[in-house]
Amino acid sequence: MNVSVQEIWRRAETGPTCPVKTFDLKVLFPTVRDLVKRHEISYDPEAVVPSDDGLIDRVYEAGAELLSEVGVLCTDSEKLIRFTREEIEDTVSLAPRQVTVGEGREAVTISHRDVEDDSVPFIMAGPHFASVSEDIQLKVYEAYGREPAVDSLVLGTATTVDGLEVKPGSVLEMRAAKQNVAAVREGFRRAGRPGTCIVGSEATSAAAIIGCCGPRYYRRSDILDISIGVQLKVDHKTLCVVDHCRDYGCHLTVDGTAFIGGFFGGPEGAAVGAVAETLASYLVLRGEMTSLWAPEVNYGPGMSGRRSLWANALAHAACARHMPYPVLGWTPQQCYAGPCTDMYLHEIAASTVASVVCGSSATHGAGRRGVERDYFGGPLDARFLREVAVAATRLDRPAANRIVKALLERYEDKIRGKAAPTGKTFQECNDTDTLQPTREYVDLYEKVKEDLEALGLDLRVAASHVS
Repeated sequence: MNVSVQEIWRRAETGPTCPVKTFDLKVLFPTVRDLVKRHEISYDPEAVVPSDDGLIDRVYEAGAELLSEVGVLCTDSEKLIRFTREEIEDTVSLAPRQVTVGEGREAVTISHRDVEDDSVPFIMAGPHFASVSEDIQLKVYEAYGREPAVDSLVLGTATTVDGLEVKPGSVLEMRAAKQNVAAVREGFRRAGRPGTCIVGSEATSAAAIIGCCGPRYYRRSDILDISIGVQLKVDHKTLCVVDHCRDYGCHLTVDGTAFIGGFFGGPEGAAVGAVAETLASYLVLRGEMTSLWAPEVNYGPGMSGRRSLWANALAHAACARHMPYPVLGWTPQQCYAGPCTDMYLHEIAASTVASVVCGSSATHGAGRRGVERDYFGGPLDARFLREVAVAATRLDRPAANRIVKALLERYEDKIRGKAAPTGKTFQECNDTDTLQPTREYVDLYEKVKEDLEALGLDLRVAASHVS
């Protein structure tokens, strides 16, 4: 039985009462722990990219059971939105297998990808919610616009307006958000690609997100990314934003965050939680595509460590095998290392190979984890991302696993030791007059590509797709 959006709203007000603390400690945590044990899901650090289809299917079953057993908590009403297993499967079965975004020559179709799919993944790249200095906004976006590897631009975060610090929920946040999207529009127009899809919003308040929905800012051909609350929750603000976006007519990608070390437990529970949140995000928010990620709580959020890669790859494979809609990979949304370092590129490569082979598209751009302003590499990151993603479509899972493990050996000691290199800012990685990457960054990029070729990733074939 398909569950309507209106029924979701009704259940958010009339479902069983459950305080947030009770939900986390007495409902969610013990249920995840029981399902992991019941379905015999165990973490294998040597199988970062899973080849065991039985394990993948058990993770999906556990995720679907988790959602049907605990539901989604509306934190404002403290009511549980509950679903039967039949409602979950019937509603998700109606999700679209593909969606076209962007306009004119820049229109791109995003399709569902299977495990070991040889289709070229959709590429989302850009500063990806990283803080971008106000004085270089336009240069940053024009630089990305000139890079043909970018199918869509994930914008950065504007933290100042006329030198004033932005505060969430203030008029400055709304103005910053509008100014930021307008800079993307102008930058891509200058680059000759005015119809390119923008992925946003970086704003936190409903007013700022809704205020940016209009022809000058987010068009109907763009994508707004709306997240379900961490650990199977939703609030009234999110439901309001989704309702407005559905009326406005723009595309929606919906997602959740299954932290390793939170109430989902270890990587096994996070993989199960990522599946449950992916299902829940569709049922509750009803987007046309989805994404998932399972970052580490400790020294993070980080997504390129071994445990996070394992949980993400396993959940991506489960979604690819059992859900119809396109899955956009958020891995790595951020790296531990900063741009213009070999560790940074190795992190991008490991995460991209693992997720693409397991049925996801590819995303990167935020640069170094943390809040440092302008720590993203620029369009060369996007070119590297696409080349690695396309090359990964030639791999089976055992080959991908060997490559990812070899890459982990190059950098995971730095994660454990909290010794990831800081790297360089966009201004240090690029000539801000010509908008071209520096010779230093190009040389490093070529060096790392040679390393990947030696590991078995055929980037020469991939380069033919980036023109």
